[in-house]
Amino acid sequence: MTLCAPTAADRDLRVVVSCVPMVSIAAQIRGGQAILVIDAALLSKKRAAQLVAAEVLCRNATRLRSDQSLHWPSAVEGSWDKSFSARTKLLIVQALVNMTLAGPTDECALRAVAVRLYGIWDSEDSESPEGKRVRGCIGKLLKAVTPALESLGYRDFIQGNRAVTLDQLCRAADSARTNPDGFLDQMSDRYACELSSWAQKCRDVPADKAELPYLASAE
Repeated sequence: MTLCAPTAADRDLRVVVSCVPMVSIAAQIRGGQAILVIDAALLSKKRAAQLVAAEVLCRNATRLRSDQSLHWPSAVEGSWDKSFSARTKLLIVQALVNMTLAGPTDECALRAVAVRLYGIWDSEDSESPEGKRVRGCIGKLLKAVTPALESLGYRDFIQGNRAVTLDQLCRAADSARTNPDGFLDQMSDRYACELSSWAQKCRDVPADKAELPYLASAE
C-alpha cells in the first residue's frame, strides 16, 4: 500500500507525530507504514495530531482496502474515542464509508464496516446531545447494511478484536435519527443510500467467493 505523495498537511502530521512515543522516524517516512503513523496520532490524545491524521486518512481512503486490518488504524478498529473533536469524527466516518464503497463487495467487507460502525455507535455517550447526534447518524448507516447482514444466515460478526451480534447491530440501527444540522443530515442520508446499494452487492456474492482478510493481497 502506498499513499499519496506527501503534502504540507502530511509533513505537518509527521512533525506532530514525531512527538508521539514509540513512533520511529523510519515508520513515518515509509509509505507502507503510513497507517501506523496515523494510528499513533489518533491514540496520542493531541487534538491537532488527531485532526491532521483524520484528514490524511480521509484523503487516501479510496486507496485502502476495507477488508485489510493493516489498512485501517487500530485506534478505530471496532473502538472509538468519544473525545475526538467533531471535525475529526466526521473525517474518520467519511474515510470509513469512502474506503468501504471503493473496496471489495463481499461478506468480509460487509462484516468489517458493520463492526467498525458499531464500535463508533457503542462508544458515543448516549446521554449527551453530541453523542445522541453521532449515534443517530451512525444508526442511519447501520440501518442501511443490516438487511444484507440479516440475509447471511449467522448472527455473530468479528472484526479485529471486536465481536458484535446481529441483535446489537439491529438495536444500533434502530437509533437512526434526523440530524438537526441539515448538512450532516443530508450527508448521512446520501451515505446511507450508497451503503445500502453496496451492501446489496455484497449479499449477492457467494460466501466461497469472498477473500479472507488475511489472504487478500496487500498493494
